[in-house]
Amino acid sequence: MKYYIAIKGQPVGPFEPEELLEHGLDMNSLVWNNTMPQWKSAGLIPELATLLTSQVPPSQQQQPPQQYQSWPQYQYESQPTNVQVMPMMDIITAIKTCLVDKYCCFTGRARRSEYWWFFLFVFVVNLLLSGISDSNYLNFNHDLTPGAIFTLLVHLALFLPSLGVTVRRFHDVGQSGLLLLLFLIPIVNFVFLIVAFVFCVTDSQTYANRFGPSPKYVAQ
Repeated sequence: MKYYIAIKGQPVGPFEPEELLEHGLDMNSLVWNNTMPQWKSAGLIPELATLLTSQVPPSQQQQPPQQYQSWPQYQYESQPTNVQVMPMMDIITAIKTCLVDKYCCFTGRARRSEYWWFFLFVFVVNLLLSGISDSNYLNFNHDLTPGAIFTLLVHLALFLPSLGVTVRRFHDVGQSGLLLLLFLIPIVNFVFLIVAFVFCVTDSQTYANRFGPSPKYVAQ
């Protein structure tokens, strides 16, 4: 079973138990995996406690610490003093990230600047494509024109990165991207549109959540 380990307030991993030792694992290290509801000290997990005990002479063994009930305290602060706020992503970097680096990526997190710059890019592209009128979509033989084919290909090319960055934006505020499936339900989709907008304008969570470290707030 693989675990994540907290290093300087950020999750790193996943690693096999033996690999955790190379990353400074001790009884007080915070670890987590998908089967655990919250982060725990390594000393409270039998598998890791046994591993640590076998690595340390009995005279130097530590007592298992008390269980941590939450991620480090700074997650409850609006702008913690022990993290650095990264500069806002510019539009060129946002487009490159969504179209090249994370073209079909539905994991991790995306801060507001990445999402909204790419949203603006897609909006402008669609605006330019709208210059092709509906009357030009079919010729007299009822075949698709080159302009219509080009428009459809662009829409298809932008669909996956648009969906991916929206899922990552949801992750950035601690919400599952699976919530986007609500758009497939009639009536509910209109209500969820407002909820989705709120998610997309909400600031990044300052701490590492279950989807990864914060892209905006970096622990010092």
